[in-house]
Amino acid sequence: MMQPKEKARLITFGKGGHQVYFKSIKRDGGSSQSTLSGYDSPERFEEELSKRSDYDFDGAPVVDMIAVVTLRLSLRCPIPDVDLADGEVSRIGSMEGNIMVDAMKREPGNTYGMLAIVQQAHASQSTEPGPLDKVSVPAYVAYWRNAGARIGRVTGTTITWEE
Repeated sequence: MMQPKEKARLITFGKGGHQVYFKSIKRDGGSSQSTLSGYDSPERFEEELSKRSDYDFDGAPVVDMIAVVTLRLSLRCPIPDVDLADGEVSRIGSMEGNIMVDAMKREPGNTYGMLAIVQQAHASQSTEPGPLDKVSVPAYVAYWRNAGARIGRVTGTTITWEE
C-alpha cells in the first residue's frame, strides 16, 4: 500500500527562506502537522515544483512577505495552524504568574521571553490574535495580505499570484 503524500496547506517566503506547512494523513486515518524549510525564493521554489513528486502542493496558498516583512510585523504576527478551521483562533491564554515565562522574560536575549512580553502587551490593548496565538491558514494569509505581502496559490506546478 502506498503511503499518502503529505499535503501542503501553506507556503511562506520571508527574508530567511521558505517554510511549507503540511498536514499529513496517516495510514490509520489520523493526521499530524509538519514543516519543511529551506532557502528558496518563490521563483526558485516554483522551478522545483515539478521535481517534488513526494509532496502534494496543489491548491496551497502562498505568502511572499519578503518585500514587506519588518520586525514589528513579524513580532505581531500570529502563528499559522493548519488544523484550525477558518476563523478559529487558539489563544495561548494568560501567562501571568507562570514561573517559566517570568524566568524567560528576565533572561537577556531570550526570544520566547521577548515574545511573551509582546504577547502580553498586545493582549492588553487588542482583541486581535497576537504573536503566540494560533490562527487558521486563511486568517494568517489575510494578516500578510493586509500588510502588503504578495499572495498566491499553487496550481499544478505553478504559483499563480493575485493581482
